[in-house]
Amino acid sequence: MLLLPLFLLLTWQEAVRGRLLALDEPLRTAIAGRSIWPAGSPLGHFFADLGNVGVALPVLGAALAFAVLRGRLAGQRHWWLPPLGYALAMVAVPLIVDPLKAAIGRGGPGSLALPPGYPGLFPSGHAATAMLAYGAAALLVLPWVRSRAARRALGGAVVLGNLAVGVALVYCGYHWPLDVAGSWCLCGVLLSAATLVTGRARGRCAACGMAAGALGPGVAGRGRGWCAGEGVRVGERPYAPPTAGTSKEATPMPVMAVSRFERFFRVAAELDVDKSDLKRYNDFISEKLYDLLLIAEATAKANGRDVLAPWDLPISKGLQESIHRFRDIDQEVELAPILQQLATYPPMDRAPSEETEARFPEIVGGLSLALAHTFKIIDPGVKNPQTKHWERAIAIFDLLL
Repeated sequence: MLLLPLFLLLTWQEAVRGRLLALDEPLRTAIAGRSIWPAGSPLGHFFADLGNVGVALPVLGAALAFAVLRGRLAGQRHWWLPPLGYALAMVAVPLIVDPLKAAIGRGGPGSLALPPGYPGLFPSGHAATAMLAYGAAALLVLPWVRSRAARRALGGAVVLGNLAVGVALVYCGYHWPLDVAGSWCLCGVLLSAATLVTGRARGRCAACGMAAGALGPGVAGRGRGWCAGEGVRVGERPYAPPTAGTSKEATPMPVMAVSRFERFFRVAAELDVDKSDLKRYNDFISEKLYDLLLIAEATAKANGRDVLAPWDLPISKGLQESIHRFRDIDQEVELAPILQQLATYPPMDRAPSEETEARFPEIVGGLSLALAHTFKIIDPGVKNPQTKHWERAIAIFDLLL
């Protein structure tokens, strides 16, 4: 993280009146000379006032309340964690900014005279309040926004808004440029720390890098977390069913996992599989689990529920029997922990409940056992399934699921 060293560098330069302070006057002159706002104009003061506590804190408060409400309605296990993390980050701002102002005692730019007893200007309290409050509010709301365009617009609005606040503070003569830059670095560190803490507690989305402290719409927190921006489980890549003429490379498996799969197919149906088979297998499992969830989603919607219950899954009698047989085999091969990682699926309007998701490894195991037996039904003498066997087996499952 570069923001922390940069903040420490700026603080040190401010404290010792170092050479970097020579940049302040040229930067302030450049901003004031190129700005379209007349000095002291209502528009300039409007943007500067966006950093007032009375303006920024209500915005953050509304975002905190929104995140708490949506998290509890969605049944998140740790619904309180993201709001608490970002609230504590906001509390940390005055606890850090005020002592630094008093210790450094930076004077005002130009003819600005500080009121008696005012501690100083570095770092800027207005810039820090604006960046932390609006940045935290966006991070709390962002995971619940489904539209990619809306997410980008929200992020862009926060960036441009804070940039406008910083420029206005410098242009109106309230702060030096380095005062604002120091606040941006400080709040970047605080926001990153809050995001990291909430993300460590519940996982981080590998697809977008966003901590899963605030989960997506209707998604129950289950330790591993979700990212509503991409709709993927933490630690997994986004999945979309491959179209005709395309292929999707499977998630690489460790050597131990490959050996377990090979053993599973030998025990299940005396089949010898290789790495190319495992890639096909990964695609097959993702597609069939998605098919089951589509029907479950329709059932939940028809019954007015926002979360997929176990009984929403269209588990047939044959699949249920395969699940029972898989349990017996799994005692020998211990494949369920690996299947938990392979149970990926794309974004859903209604997410599975914790109880439903807990069944996924056994469902995937039942599908795997049914697939192995299907190979034997297609060709009783097959030992190493070829492309034609895979195509026929998948065609059968496509008809039934």
